[in-house]
Amino acid sequence: MRKTSILFIGLGGIGAPIASKLISRSDLSLSFISKSIAVVGSTRAITIEQTNKKQLFEITANASFNVKDTVADIIILSCKAHQNRDIYPSVVSYSDKNTLLLVLQNGIGISRELARHNFPGVMFDSVVVSSSHQVSKDVISVQKNPELFLSVEYQHHVKQFLLLKDIFDNSKVSYHLCQASAKELMWRKFAFVICISSATVKFPGPCSMIIEHSLCLKFFKSLCREFTIFAASRKISFNVDELIEDGLSRVRNMPVKNYSSMTLDALEYKYGELEFFLGEMLLNEQGELPGFKSIANLLSQVRRQRQKSATATLSKRW
Repeated sequence: MRKTSILFIGLGGIGAPIASKLISRSDLSLSFISKSIAVVGSTRAITIEQTNKKQLFEITANASFNVKDTVADIIILSCKAHQNRDIYPSVVSYSDKNTLLLVLQNGIGISRELARHNFPGVMFDSVVVSSSHQVSKDVISVQKNPELFLSVEYQHHVKQFLLLKDIFDNSKVSYHLCQASAKELMWRKFAFVICISSATVKFPGPCSMIIEHSLCLKFFKSLCREFTIFAASRKISFNVDELIEDGLSRVRNMPVKNYSSMTLDALEYKYGELEFFLGEMLLNEQGELPGFKSIANLLSQVRRQRQKSATATLSKRW
């Protein structure tokens, strides 16, 4: 019997927990691609830590990036959005008209980029809610398994939708169908993650800071107002009060100590999605966005100071 092939691009806090739920299925063939692994047949061992339990699983590496291999039935894209430029050719290389690309990322705009690369398959955008953290390259700590939210409009792609539904239903991967359009779901999630991440970088802490800290809440609200300006430039209309309340509602449903992955990267001085989206998307638009600009400047200053410090330390060693 032919196995359904699932290719993972990104095995971090989102991809790895999902892969761990599928790995035991005999009817599925799982693999991943990575820049760092060029030999077909290599494996990567990943540990999932959850509620005092540890699960170790191994997943096979496929060919390296930009090398043509067999077409995948499903590609699960869960790497960081700022890494997408490097993986678009691989997505296309492993796809045909029947391939389902399941996008599990923050942000918007990937469909336009895929069109430029002549992606031949079908794409489902999914909003992901998760409380998981990549402790190290090969260890993922999971407080809450990823939950996926998909628009009912994807049911029109009958073959791909039924395939995904069958796999998830029989693997205990949590997903929900929403009446809202895919565009609305993704824009609302993007509004939340970019505003909450920016606010909790300025007032460093978990997402709950916007409820616990009055100045953080005030800044979050101002960012939501700015986001409506940005959205309007893309012909997307938001009611700012609804946007704010939606964000606060999301935070109330989160574990108290849950951090945005964008915030964590910024606090660890990594170039991540927050800087990427600010620099490549929001601040490229017309209109005054002083709150977002202040965060971009803050991240830039911290990075320059860190680089300057590292250079000084290196000079002393020599």
